[in-house]
Amino acid sequence: MNADAQEWLAKATKDLRPAEREMSCGESANLDLVCFLCQQGVEKLAKGALIARSVTPPRTHDLVQLHRLLQSVEPTWK
Repeated sequence: MNADAQEWLAKATKDLRPAEREMSCGESANLDLVCFLCQQGVEKLAKGALIARSVTPPRTHDLVQLHRLLQSVEPTWK
């Protein structure tokens, strides 16, 4: 995996870990924050996966668009 893809995956981790921590707060968890961080993390994971496959990701936050693009270059993507 190239350095750019690794950087995107590291950024995704920086979003997903705090989401996990927030979820551990039980009833007081800020679910809006959790949803936002998870969306950001998945977006960055998808973009990293595209970059790892030599595809320049579009400038979008649309997870459905990123998912479809990934499926077009990696049929086993789920």
